[in-house]
Amino acid sequence: MRKLCGILHIYFIYVVVIIGCRSVTSGEATIQNLHRSDPASIITFRDGLELTDLDAVFHWADKIKRELERDNEKLSLLVCNAGVMQHPFELTKDGFETHMQGN
Repeated sequence: MRKLCGILHIYFIYVVVIIGCRSVTSGEATIQNLHRSDPASIITFRDGLELTDLDAVFHWADKIKRELERDNEKLSLLVCNAGVMQHPFELTKDGFETHMQGN
């Protein structure tokens, strides 16, 4: 068991978390919050992810794909954890209700 834990520990040292966010301000605030619980974590963000605009989502995803290809990296895990709550009824520019598109 000790050897397995050592192997897992070495593996997790090289994990980089990229957070998608709307703005630089929200990205910096999120990283600051996360570093409170794990100051040594490697976390970065990419702004411009506006979930109420599918063109912006596709552009953001393409930008991340190009960045990973450039750096010869691969995406190992994708966690989708966004949410809109108690937003008044509104349609996005794509014609979807805001809760449905953002969540």
